[in-house]
This record gives sequence, structure tokens and C-alpha cells, in this order.
Amino acid sequence: MAIKIKGVIGWDVIGTYFADTISRLSGDIDIEIDSPGGYVTDGISIFNALKRYDKGKVNIHVVGEC
Repeated sequence: MAIKIKGVIGWDVIGTYFADTISRLSGDIDIEIDSPGGYVTDGISIFNALKRYDKGKVNIHVVGEC
């Protein structure tokens, strides 16, 4: 499964929505990041969701700004 994080964190990508999406997945996931940054609290939500993910391997690729 590939998930794209594109845009401003907390504006274009909401941390709680991302965490909810990740919690519903299983298997390996590929994360593509193209983001200039954003809100720290949403970034922490995203980080924690990825750290908790134990249903497969998480691969992260920076494809633009990061």
C-alpha cells in the first residue's frame, strides 16, 4: 500500500486522520513525503502512528520537500 503525504502538515495532511487511516491497514506500507513542514502536533501524531504500526514494514521515501 502506498500513502502520499503531500502538502502542509496540519493543513493538507491532518495528523489524526492519517493515524486513523494507518490503523486500518495491514501489511507493508510505503510512505511518500513531499511536504514543506507544518504544525508540530500533527507531525507528532503522524510519527506516533507510524511508530506504533506493527502489521508490516514501513518504508519512507522523500520525493520532494521534507
